Amino acid sequence: MQAARPLVAGDPVRLGAYALVGRLGAGGQGVVYLGADSSGRQVAVKLMHAQLIEDSAARGRFVRELAALHRVAGFCTAQVLDADMAGAQPYIVSEYVPGRSLQDLVVGEGPRTGADLERLAIGTVTALTAIHQAGIVHRDFKPPNVLMGQDGPRVIDFGIALALDNSGTMTSQIVGTPAYMAPEQLVETGIGPPADLFAWGATMLYAATGHSPFEAGAYAAVVYRIMNVDPDLSALGGQLANVVGHCLAKDPVDRPGAQEVLLQLIGQTAPLASHPATVPVPPPQHFPTSAPSRESVPVLAPPPPQVPEHLLAPGPTRTFQPPPSAPVPATRSLGRSPAVVTGLALAVLLSILDLVALGPTAFDPLPRLGAAKASSSLLANAAFAGLGAATLVAAIGAWRGSRTAVWAIIALRAVRCGLWFAWISSGVRVQGNAIALHTVVPAIVIALLCWGLWRTRRT
Repeated sequence: MQAARPLVAGDPVRLGAYALVGRLGAGGQGVVYLGADSSGRQVAVKLMHAQLIEDSAARGRFVRELAALHRVAGFCTAQVLDADMAGAQPYIVSEYVPGRSLQDLVVGEGPRTGADLERLAIGTVTALTAIHQAGIVHRDFKPPNVLMGQDGPRVIDFGIALALDNSGTMTSQIVGTPAYMAPEQLVETGIGPPADLFAWGATMLYAATGHSPFEAGAYAAVVYRIMNVDPDLSALGGQLANVVGHCLAKDPVDRPGAQEVLLQLIGQTAPLASHPATVPVPPPQHFPTSAPSRESVPVLAPPPPQVPEHLLAPGPTRTFQPPPSAPVPATRSLGRSPAVVTGLALAVLLSILDLVALGPTAFDPLPRLGAAKASSSLLANAAFAGLGAATLVAAIGAWRGSRTAVWAIIALRAVRCGLWFAWISSGVRVQGNAIALHTVVPAIVIALLCWGLWRTRRT
């Protein structure tokens, strides 16, 4: 976030347990202040505009923003620390992320190039992947909403992320920043994750060139460019240009998903088909130094936008089903009780032993098994190692509070025990101390994790 500016007349000096020491910015929903808790830790406090407090629709959007922030993984946004939705002054307290926005960085230091641009692209699309997997469509992805934190980019401002009705389309008005809106947002058809990928592509071009690819001054001219003009991708080059070109497709059906883009950028999937040659767009006559407004700009004799026929035709469109718009009740977090921590530690230890040994370490050496049993032992080793790797992956989710991940660990350990019993039933001679390692310890792990799940269910 940018450096805080002094408070102005009418600004509160305290909200709940947080002292407010400066202004970080303001938007359509509220003002963001730099605050500090009782220990002196800096936080960001978003206070709802006073004129919107009595507006039930605006308060509902504020509540849904809080719900969206709770659903999104903490590594890709500023984590929520506290909130007060019921008081006379609704506010959300989140982690303070030192660092400038992407827009301020480009304005101050110039366009991004080379490895800096590649890291930005991978970091931001990773955040979008996590956001979409949480069931959220951001709908206002743009350079001012990307904070360049010390540990990587963070996506902020989920103020309009859930302004969707149950059919997955926009409600009654166009919301977003015009120069970064997808064609389907402008014509109010079904809006889903592809709209965020369009905005991501436009943001990457801004980072590489210093100007929005569709910025044209008048609102109608911006709409015309979004609907009809393919921007010049030459500033990106290579694979990134190809991926961004696909993300800027006019038809949302033709855009890749965030996870597909991520895998493309890190070289884990076959490259997308080469994007067609684009029509260069001359840069705007002025360099923008502030974030584009969400509000519409009066237009003089706008050129009529040419909207693709299928976007206006009746019939089903590919839409994204959002989570319910009602306030989300508090979910039961797994927590880190002594039982859960101990169970996870033992499960991780057993898994590491499997991976290091590639199978049961207490058996007689393979040469003693004979040629017939040696090959089956290799298969068993591979199975034990695979179960160990899967347990380590599930342990990460369990440590973050996922109950599903804990159930997965319980199932994997049970399968591991079953595989071991099947193995020794085939006549393999086992050392005496292997019984404790392969039966008693896994049983303790399962018991501890089941106890932790049951305790969480009761709270």
